[in-house]
Amino acid sequence: MKKFLPAILLFYTVYAQTILTPQKTLLAKGGVKDAVYKKGYLYVATEVGTVEIFHLKTGKKIKQINLPDIEDFFGEKIRPKVYSVDVSSDNTIYMLVQSTKGFSQLFSYQHGKLNLIISENEKILAIKAKLYKDRYILLGLPANDLILYDLRNRKKVYQIHISRSPFSDFAINKDKVAVACESGIVYIVDIPTGKVEKEIPKMNLDKTFKIDFKGNYILTGGRDKKATLYNTKTGEKYIFKADFFVYSVGLSPSLKYGAYGINEKSDIAVFNLPLKTVNYLLKGHSYALNNIIFIDDTHLITTDESRKILMWRLNQ
Repeated sequence: MKKFLPAILLFYTVYAQTILTPQKTLLAKGGVKDAVYKKGYLYVATEVGTVEIFHLKTGKKIKQINLPDIEDFFGEKIRPKVYSVDVSSDNTIYMLVQSTKGFSQLFSYQHGKLNLIISENEKILAIKAKLYKDRYILLGLPANDLILYDLRNRKKVYQIHISRSPFSDFAINKDKVAVACESGIVYIVDIPTGKVEKEIPKMNLDKTFKIDFKGNYILTGGRDKKATLYNTKTGEKYIFKADFFVYSVGLSPSLKYGAYGINEKSDIAVFNLPLKTVNYLLKGHSYALNNIIFIDDTHLITTDESRKILMWRLNQ
């Protein structure tokens, strides 16, 4: 494993000249935990045991999947939190869900049928799950373990321990995954082998909340009130200051733009990635951000801990 000590370029954020408000607001049934965009549809996981599918062109909710109730410590029926959602190329929906015994369950949904893939009896406590090449799913555990799980054969391919620092988030980019944790260090892991290939120190000086990884760029946001952009090819690092904890970040598919939460009001700064200049300030959220999803270089979707899902259009 190699450690990289990149050059640091510090940028003091200036609020954007162009202030935008959302084009459209959608409402989920409960507080949003996760969201993923696929082929014109938004799949939203909530804290009240639902995964909801929205058709973005019309803004209409076209389907709601209800996960089974679980029991709390007093034996009372409660709705489970849905930690993660992802969608395969054949439109099978995978959902990582809270279970009764404090562990996690993985469900799939296809053709109107809900299937249990990983039960609580396997005693896996995961808080994030994302597909890798459709056949596998990558699980992130609070102890900073990664599990690669074979969906076809219903078994673990491997389980690796990344570091002693608790897990925060991960982002998959082709055959690599960038793993963020409470130390502020980012680890790049080769998914097929489970080998930690790189360790990038001081992406944040405190807990990293969110990470995105596209092309040669990694973007993180943390408790140190910074969003950090790192070029994996050159080792250059750019730091954008915020006025509050940076709970969420996102990169556009073409890497023209990046975005991060900039203040306590949950406003979002959108910056031009090549120029490192803030072009837009998005205003509309009131709660802590948890997802910034670029559909393309013009449209993005953002969510926070409330029911609110906001749709934005740049270049207005």
